[in-house]
Amino acid sequence: MKYNEKFRIRKKKRRVVNIYLLLTALIAITILITTSYARWSTTLTINGTAIGEYKEPELPTEVTKPEGASEDRISVNTSFVTGIGNLAEPFRVQEDTVEGNVITTKLENYNKRLFSGKLTATFTIALQNNSGYTFTNGNVTCTENDPQNYMTPQGNGTLSATTVQNGEIVTLDAKIQMDAKNKIDVGSYVQYKIEFTVNGQQRYYYYKILIVA
Repeated sequence: MKYNEKFRIRKKKRRVVNIYLLLTALIAITILITTSYARWSTTLTINGTAIGEYKEPELPTEVTKPEGASEDRISVNTSFVTGIGNLAEPFRVQEDTVEGNVITTKLENYNKRLFSGKLTATFTIALQNNSGYTFTNGNVTCTENDPQNYMTPQGNGTLSATTVQNGEIVTLDAKIQMDAKNKIDVGSYVQYKIEFTVNGQQRYYYYKILIVA
């Protein structure tokens, strides 16, 4: 066989191999594209539990000043100064705030004491019913106790009325025994939950007394 004929045969074989490789590559690419498209276009189903934050229905009231509250306050409290041993005020209210359906009275450990001393203070807030409905079945409970026991609720608090007509005001009195000492953990608090039935539904408001400094 002549050299040119051998060269042609080799060339043909090479061409066949190249065509085979090209066809194989095209088939592989086609399969990959088809599989990928099928995967991306298929509906993805995830079985699981969605956890959302439950928000209790807010009591439709307007925060108002209780009798005796100063111009910059929406709560009033009995004096922290009690007797000869407590001439210096151990606690002082920094401010009252309202966020959503939570009123917070923020306290400062004002005159820090070397020795622990207990005193009792009563805090009062007022809410006005301007909802157009009558509030019924009024109740209040202390739902959060200070784990450090700097503040110990004396009962669950007292509402001035369990039925509040539209336009009327209801007050909450929260009586707390407080432990005045040199070091008190910032963030300690007690919280009260106020609830009424409004147009057939339970509605809620909260009052928190919080040590911030």
